[in-house]
Amino acid sequence: MPGGGVSHQSLLIGDFSESEPSALAAELEQRFGRSNVRRAPGAVDALGAIGAGWYADVALVWQRTPGEFSAADADRLLGALPLARWLVCLGPWCISAGRAGSAWPPAVRVRFRETLVRLRRELGVLEGRVQPLPLTAGRDEVALWLHGPSDGAASPLNGFAVGIFSPDPAVRLWLGELLSASGCTLVDFDPQAPPQTAVDAAIIDVDPIDERALQAVGSASAAVPVIAVSSWSHAEDERRLRAAGATAVLSKHAGSGPLLEALVRTSGRGATRRLCHK
Repeated sequence: MPGGGVSHQSLLIGDFSESEPSALAAELEQRFGRSNVRRAPGAVDALGAIGAGWYADVALVWQRTPGEFSAADADRLLGALPLARWLVCLGPWCISAGRAGSAWPPAVRVRFRETLVRLRRELGVLEGRVQPLPLTAGRDEVALWLHGPSDGAASPLNGFAVGIFSPDPAVRLWLGELLSASGCTLVDFDPQAPPQTAVDAAIIDVDPIDERALQAVGSASAAVPVIAVSSWSHAEDERRLRAAGATAVLSKHAGSGPLLEALVRTSGRGATRRLCHK
């Protein structure tokens, strides 16, 4: 790793020439150096490379279609590199893999649009900044690992006033606990009404993404920076939300890291936009 004096290696399994996974390959080549990143088009080639005495610290699988890798393939690959940080990036055709069954355990599966964020978190494990997620972790453990405060990145947020708006009590509870643990001050917030106390930023749950959600973002963004969170959004949805005034559009599934990072970026300008309407 750059500056760390330790050389790491990575194995890419699948066709990473496509547009979606190419950014993942570029991230690893930038971090590790191109000569330390090997590519294998499928499970057989990957097992051949490992069997020849080569090892990888990070193994990244690009799965384009359901059933592309069998359960036997997954077992052999995971067993061949038991200490590696594994990630299986599920392409657009594999989004329902977790519900419909999958050859891969929950701890390594990640949706393709959230893989880059997850990859950077796994790199934090190699750097000793993040506690590793066990390969045997279940869904609940994965959720706690992803959505809890992680590596101290939230320290600049002490005293940062954040308003939360969501019709979902579970989302409000998660956001409230996360932000409180990160040093934020929670503020009652309604996007359709002027804030009665000072607010530095607002997080708005935009599910479902419809005209009401766009209006909520537009109304709130007239007063404070708005971060929109959604269970699933397409590029067109993100474009509409940003056009309505959102400074960031994030997936709820991506974990706490991207949300806290977005708030830290917002906090740099929060002092100039700290408003209190009477």
